[in-house]
Amino acid sequence: EVFYRDLKDRRNAVRTICAANNNSLRWRDEDLQRHLVHNSLWDIEHRIVYCPIAKVASTSWFTNFLHMAGVESNKIKRLAESLPEENRTAGESWTGEKGGMGTRLLTRFLYHPPPTENLSELKGMWKKNEAFIMVRHPFVRLVSAYEDKMLNPHPFPFKYHHIIQENIKKKRTNKKKKIAFPKEILQSKKYQLMLRRNLISLAQLKTQPSFQEFVDWLIRDRKGKEHTPESWMKDNTWTPFYTVCPVCDLDYTVLKLDGDTDEMKQFIE
Repeated sequence: EVFYRDLKDRRNAVRTICAANNNSLRWRDEDLQRHLVHNSLWDIEHRIVYCPIAKVASTSWFTNFLHMAGVESNKIKRLAESLPEENRTAGESWTGEKGGMGTRLLTRFLYHPPPTENLSELKGMWKKNEAFIMVRHPFVRLVSAYEDKMLNPHPFPFKYHHIIQENIKKKRTNKKKKIAFPKEILQSKKYQLMLRRNLISLAQLKTQPSFQEFVDWLIRDRKGKEHTPESWMKDNTWTPFYTVCPVCDLDYTVLKLDGDTDEMKQFIE
């Protein structure tokens, strides 16, 4: 009962904010249609539509959808490699490999929307399903984005985030500046493996952007820009929730990742 009351309160809060900022938070029709076709996951069998948001358990949900389709984790990469080249739109790794490990690529291929003629029909199909998003505290998400895209010398997609890293470093007045690389991240399996394989070095990690440098860059980058969803189109990992999912155009159930209870489990049940 408490869980469903919280969901209702969130839905009402979103509606209130959207009503007060209608002109700046709504999506253009062409962007909305492209999002529903290419970004959302449509599980027609279970009548679920999921809008993934980076750094809010989206990878876990992509994996959940693959498991529901009967795809085993050790077969994801091989199956993804068999897909047509035009489906590989997620960017490239630092080695030039397209589409990452294939989890998102394969999931979107399997959970595509039903065939429709236009946006109106697509919205009609959307209303027949239960649509949801996962959110977390914006600052926690920003820190997570920093750790994944700025501390990592080989982020994915590589080109866009690497350019930002280099631009931040060029702004330094002290060209020999070193950061205290977080010990808990350095000791993680991911970084230990990269160090053993000589894909990165400790010296390289200490030259990565600090969190303050990243926030300063983000403030400079957004200066003079509007708050509309299209003004954030080139970004992804650290963009506001309303620019990733059209919450002011469509009605979503909002689940909290960092709440006191496991809302993902309650929602599934």
